[in-house]
Amino acid sequence: MIGLREGLEVALLVTILVAYVGKVGRRDVLRRIRTGCSLAVLLALGIGAQLTYGLSFTSQEAIGGVLSIVATGRVTWMVFWMLARARNLSGQLRCGIDRSLVGSGLGLVVVAFVNFSPGTT
Repeated sequence: MIGLREGLEVALLVTILVAYVGKVGRRDVLRRIRTGCSLAVLLALGIGAQLTYGLSFTSQEAIGGVLSIVATGRVTWMVFWMLARARNLSGQLRCGIDRSLVGSGLGLVVVAFVNFSPGTT
C-alpha cells in the first residue's frame, strides 16, 4: 500500500513537472527530466539489490522491521504535511522548475531525481 501511494505521488509530481515545462515551451529539457527519473530508478534498484543480496536473512528481517516502523511514521507525517501544504505544492514545484530552467536546464535532472527518488516526496 505504501509503495502504491508513493508511486501515485511520484507520478503526480512528474506529471506536473512535464506539463509545466511543456506549457512554458521548454520541451527541449524533457530529456533531462527523463534522465533524473532514470537515475532515481537506478538508485532505488541498486539499493534494493544491495539489501536483497548483500545482507544475511537476519539482517534483512531486522532492517525490514525497522523500515516498516519508519515508513508508518513517515506516511502519518506525510498526511499531515500534505494537509498543510497541498495548496502550495504545485506552486513550489513550478518555482523550482523556473529556477532550474535558467540556462541549459541541467537543474531539472536534480528536480526530477529528488521528486522521483523513493522516500523523498
